[in-house]
Amino acid sequence: MTPMTLPLSLQEKMDALMVGHKAAHLRQAREDLTQAYHGDKTPHMEGLEVRLSYLATRMPATFAVARDVLAQVPRLEEKVGTLLDLGAGPGTVLWALESLIPLESAILVEQDAGLVRLCEALREGEATPHTVLSQDVLKDTPWQDADLVTMSYVWGELEGKNRLDFLEKAFAHARHALVLIEPGTPRHTAGLLEAREHLIKIGAHITAPCPHALACPVKTPDWCHFSAFVPRSALHRQVKNVSQSYELEKYNYLIVTREALEAHKDARLVRAPLKRSGHVVCDVCTNAGTLARWTYTKKDKDAYHAARKKEWGETITPPAIANPL
Repeated sequence: MTPMTLPLSLQEKMDALMVGHKAAHLRQAREDLTQAYHGDKTPHMEGLEVRLSYLATRMPATFAVARDVLAQVPRLEEKVGTLLDLGAGPGTVLWALESLIPLESAILVEQDAGLVRLCEALREGEATPHTVLSQDVLKDTPWQDADLVTMSYVWGELEGKNRLDFLEKAFAHARHALVLIEPGTPRHTAGLLEAREHLIKIGAHITAPCPHALACPVKTPDWCHFSAFVPRSALHRQVKNVSQSYELEKYNYLIVTREALEAHKDARLVRAPLKRSGHVVCDVCTNAGTLARWTYTKKDKDAYHAARKKEWGETITPPAIANPL
């Protein structure tokens, strides 16, 4: 997996915000927030140090995930010049998108006033013109259309019958594509499948990660998810109270487009390839809506070497002979 570090400008601004706050205090704030997430109540960020601990420990992971996912948006550079990010937090998606393409403008919607202030502090002096709206995304508030609409770590936190209405509204504002990003857990994957089914019903076209619009072939106790490699800075390790220099962030996602694109020809790797000395074994989800295990051998030199370079979550073309899983 390729390490994904934060943009230098972002890292420098985050470091500046941490000045005067002891790592031990940030660590305690993070532990309190983590306990709230594991409790029965919906957690709320209270206080600057809680939000700073989130920046130190979660923004690197969500940035790496967002960048991996956004790179999968079809015709990204050609079709995307404007962004509408719903539930934007500290603006992570905008930073990730800017690392891939230049943007004309961005609108970020976030209801947490403290995160809005941090987002504005981090965006100061950056090139992309932006507006941060302090709003609850579920409120009946008009938004401007954008080429790309995103919801990162938002969909699974929404409750109630009106969340499907919100999903329709989000898609209606997307001129090109809508992207949902979620943690890579069974519960969040089930939520994405609900969103996927509803979006198909209202005319959206599935483009990733699924190479098809059929029923998901991955059955419990397994679930579809992917993993991002996240380097940990010294502060990241201190606030998390860990020594390992990296972490793996599990995630899942959904990308839909307004217009139908070229039919999928490739499959998606649903596990890390097994790379042996003379062959590579790949478990994939195919464009026929099935799981398959494909083996690439040295007999097909080009396909074998291409398969050895592949990573979990990438697309891959079938070998000369494909066997069912």
